[in-house]
Order: sequence, then C-alpha cells, then structure tokens
Amino acid sequence: MAAASVLLPAVEVQVTRTKLRTNSLRNLSKRPLKPAKGMGRVQRSVRRCLLVNSGVCTTSEALSWAYSKRLLMGGEKRNNDMNGTVRDALISIGARKVERTGAHGRPWLWALAHAHVDNSPDRVPNRHG
Repeated sequence: MAAASVLLPAVEVQVTRTKLRTNSLRNLSKRPLKPAKGMGRVQRSVRRCLLVNSGVCTTSEALSWAYSKRLLMGGEKRNNDMNGTVRDALISIGARKVERTGAHGRPWLWALAHAHVDNSPDRVPNRHG
C-alpha cells in the first residue's frame, strides 16, 4: 500500500507537466508561417546594398557589404564560400540576374524585381562597403 501512494504523486506531476506543455504551445497555429524569412545577416546586408545602389548591384559589391568586417578589419581574402552565400541571399530576397559586367572576373549585375536597370556601359560601380 505504501508503494502505491509513492507512485501516484509522480504520475500526477507527469500529467501536470504534459498539460502545461500543451497549454504553452496552444497558439502555434496563429503564428506566422516563416517568421524569420529574409532576416539573415547576409540577406539584410545585400538588401541594404541594393537599396543604396538604386536597386542594382554586382555580386562583388554585395559581397563587400555582407562581409565588410571580415574583409576590412579581419584581413581575410574573398573566397568562394562568400560568393555562394551572397548569391543565395540575393536570390532569397527576390533579386534577379540582369547581365554579366565587363569588370575583372565578370561579376553578375543583380537587380530587385521593381528596379529600373540602366544597361549603359558607362555605369560606374559604387565603392561603398
């Protein structure tokens, strides 16, 4: 009889914990589907780069904005992983490839969907970042 009275409180605590867990997760159906979409560090940086440059930038410019601290203060060199991350971020925020530029390495020119693209050959890239 003493063993039964010891087991009952443990079962009640477990049931109580389960009820608390379900009560705290009750409104998950009302939350946004993807609350963090587009809020990554690189995504925010390339979005800023596009906004400053009137909705148009090269991959190289976006990379300078996204990795400015590592490139300038850390003294790191650009690598392919940085290029891939910047390309993925540009695609994820809705930018599209416009054309390849004639600069060294021929980086892509990216534009936001609503941006007007000036395809003139005298376009000088912005050196901010």
